[in-house]
Amino acid sequence: MTRQRASILVILAVAVATSILYASTNIRRSTTTPFLRNEYTNPSDNTNPASDQDDRRQLASFNLAQFKNPVSVRRKSDESSSTEPREQFSPVNHSSRSRCQVVYLLGVEGAAHHGFVPVIEALARHQIDPETNLAYDVDTDPQALKAGLFGWFPKAKIRTWGYSATPEVDDPAFVQTVVRESCPNDGRKHVLVEWASFPSGLADDPRSYRVHRQHEWQNMSPEEIADTDEALQHPTNMNAFYQAYSPYV
Repeated sequence: MTRQRASILVILAVAVATSILYASTNIRRSTTTPFLRNEYTNPSDNTNPASDQDDRRQLASFNLAQFKNPVSVRRKSDESSSTEPREQFSPVNHSSRSRCQVVYLLGVEGAAHHGFVPVIEALARHQIDPETNLAYDVDTDPQALKAGLFGWFPKAKIRTWGYSATPEVDDPAFVQTVVRESCPNDGRKHVLVEWASFPSGLADDPRSYRVHRQHEWQNMSPEEIADTDEALQHPTNMNAFYQAYSPYV
């Protein structure tokens, strides 16, 4: 009998404490955040799920509004660049674009971003062209694109295309050659996956980068490196690459 009375007393104490806590929570909520109430619902109706959801949404937006955009880092080279008009990408070759995709995984050396390549490859191989019902052709070692972006394979690729010297990454004729070689008009869709990091290779790398990794970068801060002309061109000039290839891929 004594144990039963003790159990009953414990249960009653828990019930009373719960009631007090619930009441104090409602009072605090109504006094500190009255602006979160939905003016189109009954304020005394605390069991309305829609009202609770509205309150949570408004609270979330209120909290987020207190924070500024964290993006504050700006390179010096960005300050002097102007926004190019969209017309620079015209004329767009829609036929080439429809059959050619380029996925460039950007990452700093050591970030292991190339670990995403199998994921991207698996997703790309699951793509089916609805018009031909053929799977996409996926190339995770696009040598023609590497030649175009970095200047690699001067003998095996670039010279066989009729160039005695490596053109710039945004040379119009060179770009079209790279795209035709990478995404031939063979009735299939093509996906090219590239992941060359920054910095890429070695300072004395035997591969024919247009701009190699620099020895002095070892003694410079990331901010100092990012503002050098060589860094903006290594492993390729990303702005030039994007602008030159956008009409075709």
